Amino acid sequence: MRENPIIKARQQFADANGWKVRGDGFDLFDLAPRGVWCSRHYQHMPWVDHGESYRKDRKPVAIVGHNYPPHDIEAALGYVTKFCNSIGLTVHTAPAGPAASWYLPNGAFVFAITRPGDEVVWPTPEQMARNAAAHALYWDELRREGGARTRRRNQMRA
Repeated sequence: MRENPIIKARQQFADANGWKVRGDGFDLFDLAPRGVWCSRHYQHMPWVDHGESYRKDRKPVAIVGHNYPPHDIEAALGYVTKFCNSIGLTVHTAPAGPAASWYLPNGAFVFAITRPGDEVVWPTPEQMARNAAAHALYWDELRREGGARTRRRNQMRA
């Protein structure tokens, strides 16, 4: 089985920004500046699909989402941006749009929520091309493997 390209690309993104991937995650309350109240209602952030949490020096630094495009991406991002700005956070969008997503290249738009003043280094065109190719190979292999398992299971039942 080939290495999961999502994990590799996520780590490359973290390295480019000087961050660490945080597996257990955190919420907006942890990321918001001190003294800013953020309802725990937003703890799970239902408007952040496939969320990833990043730390720097053991402190929350960014939440990245890979959302499937709704009919109106601008309206969806506008909602997220308006809310995040209201609690002192900034939303960054990848200039390359969905091509920059390592979760679903060309199929999900990616954005990062950070504190004001933080910059985000997005994948380069070369990294995006490698991520998309690796992603396609990985999922093709999984589909083939899944089909082989199903055929073996059906043969055993016959």
